[in-house]
Amino acid sequence: MAFAPSASCEQLLVESHEGLRAYFLHFLEVASLGHLAAGCQRLRGALWQDGLFWRAYAGPCLDAEPPERDAPALRSIFRKWLFHLDGAWVKELAQCKEAGERTEFGADYKQLLDDARFFASGLMPCDDDGSSLQEFVLLVGALLSAYNPLQLDERGAAEAAVAQMERRGEVFTDSQLNEISLAYERSVERAVLDQALADDPGSHQDLFFEPTLEDEPDHGLPMGSAPFLLPPEGSLLQDREEQTPSLPSPGIMESFWREAGEEGVPSFGDEVPLSGGIFAEDTNLLGHSPVQDDRVSFWRA
Repeated sequence: MAFAPSASCEQLLVESHEGLRAYFLHFLEVASLGHLAAGCQRLRGALWQDGLFWRAYAGPCLDAEPPERDAPALRSIFRKWLFHLDGAWVKELAQCKEAGERTEFGADYKQLLDDARFFASGLMPCDDDGSSLQEFVLLVGALLSAYNPLQLDERGAAEAAVAQMERRGEVFTDSQLNEISLAYERSVERAVLDQALADDPGSHQDLFFEPTLEDEPDHGLPMGSAPFLLPPEGSLLQDREEQTPSLPSPGIMESFWREAGEEGVPSFGDEVPLSGGIFAEDTNLLGHSPVQDDRVSFWRA
């Protein structure tokens, strides 16, 4: 008894006139019509396989078709009309892109990517005439390379178009899908880089390349040579030896610590001959004159 309402609705759709069935289903999307036909064998025969139902459902787009057209052919014609796949649809999309790029404000890439997603959702394997699908893939790749990924609406449209094409594995080949995915990933990487440069323009400067260094002269020196004149070998050590004062030898200056038995314990106040030593000038290293001062004595009682 729980299935009585659904069974009655099913019986009503199957036994009703094709015009009434089409009127009922006009309030639903075409995808819902396909789900009904796939879920029930009786509805499949009354909806999906009925040519009269498709003529009533599609309306004027099938008026010019001859009466002997079967249901699969009518469905294909209606699908192409619904998704704008009749005629040179790839060429028309490319012309819209070119016309938009010539305008003052540029092409509306969001609308173009939405149209590409709409085309991809209606394509079938039978639509491949040898060139249309490949031209469509190249065109979508050009759109993914030209749109502005920093615009959230355009980026969302690009993501939706790529996701729709990836779901149509029976229509597009693996190489075509890889090409589309690679173009989208590059656009995302470009958005990340542009956003980082916009936030901090100087943070991503190449530290290993300085353009100003290329303009600097090399002074005509060979590689590995110093840009300044080096002194001759051995002259620098010789100059240091000449400038460094030599300490007096024991034979020239008396012993600083005199024998206590001769003159007593010496003091810092005793005058000591400093000929040829570091104190030979009038002043010592600290700037004080080496004169006697009896007040300075650490060893006298």
